[in-house]
Amino acid sequence: MSAKAFHRMTKRAMKHLHEPGAHRWFRHDGPALGDAIELMFNPFHSVVESDGLSMTAPKPFAWIMLSKAVAIAPERGAAIDCAIDNDDTLLISGKSYRPESCRLLSHDLLEIELFEDRR
Repeated sequence: MSAKAFHRMTKRAMKHLHEPGAHRWFRHDGPALGDAIELMFNPFHSVVESDGLSMTAPKPFAWIMLSKAVAIAPERGAAIDCAIDNDDTLLISGKSYRPESCRLLSHDLLEIELFEDRR
């Protein structure tokens, strides 16, 4: 029962907080044109402190529904932490990002730590 409630909350969050625009998921083992994907995105920087010295570092994050990722790439459903692979690329609002890590955040929401791909 509670899993159903969390799934509905994830769907509502994605509906209201998704990043506007067209985004593509280019899988290293997928089609060359990539797949359209709906996601939430935080491009902002985080403050890193070390020995009294602080600086900002880019730390973009994206959130994708696991069910949508598995619908696009069913072969990746078995290994949730590798559903979005390090060799993949996400094109978000015209900028290319590479996944650094991927983890299941909640019932149906993957959190992907990104870095800007400057190739």
